[in-house]
Parts: sequence; C-alpha cells; structure tokens
Amino acid sequence: MFCSVDLFPTLCNLTAAPLPDYEIDGKDVWPLISGKKDAKNPHAYYPTSTGGTFEAVISGDGRWKLHLPYGYRHVIEPGKDGAASKYERKRIERALFDLKNDPGERHYVIDEHPEVAEKLQRFAARHLERFYEG
Repeated sequence: MFCSVDLFPTLCNLTAAPLPDYEIDGKDVWPLISGKKDAKNPHAYYPTSTGGTFEAVISGDGRWKLHLPYGYRHVIEPGKDGAASKYERKRIERALFDLKNDPGERHYVIDEHPEVAEKLQRFAARHLERFYEG
C-alpha cells in the first residue's frame, strides 16, 4: 500500500530533484512500485484528513483504520436536477475497523483489538505534534 503523498518524494528521488527544506510526510516508494524483491513499505501509518481536520490513521500494511473523533456532513437526501443535497451533521467517536475483513467499515472492532487501537493512537498523537499547529 502507498498513498499519493508518496508520489512527490518518489519522483524527486527518480529525477534527483531535492526535497523541500521542511518536513513532509511522504516517502520514496519506488521499491514498492517497481516490484523490488523484499521491498517494504516505509510507513508505519498513513494519516487521513479532509481539509484541516485530521480524521483517521491507517496502518502501513493497510489492514487497520482508527477513526479519531470528528464531525462530518452526512447526505440525507442527494441533490437532483441541479438542486442541492440535504445534509445533517454527524459525529464519529474513536473507532477501529479491520479493512481487510470489513472494507466498508461497518463493524467496530476496537473492543476486540485494543492493542491495535492504542498503537495507531500513538501514531496519531505523533502526527498531530509534527504536522498540526496546536
């Protein structure tokens, strides 16, 4: 697994272009893309966000997703013929999903895998410190 944040550092590596002077969260994933034998994902986790809202952390292997508490818009009636959709505000609390067995994120598994949730929570805390103002 890799994400779009990895494209920039990967292309910089391939073209010998310098990375910026500030920290970025992407990494060179050319060994994965090129199919290098024994290539390993350089990420322990992937952050997900919408705008300035840090919403979740996905494990580097892509199996686990920990949602952090946040509010979001939920469509209650889709728009039609140019009319706007109708939304309601909802909130998700901390929730863990097993994306391998439940890609639709329908079944909370935080009680069955508290150690996974805590590990991802530590990654989320570090990511917040590094990339979000306080």
